Amino acid sequence: DTRKLDAVGRLAGNEYATTDDRFELVRPD
Repeated sequence: DTRKLDAVGRLAGNEYATTDDRFELVRPD
């Protein structure tokens, strides 16, 4: 569910400022 990933991304945003880093955590290469 993309909503879950977005919520996790927001939490990760507290540690990682940029959205690029967020997506890197969610979807690593």
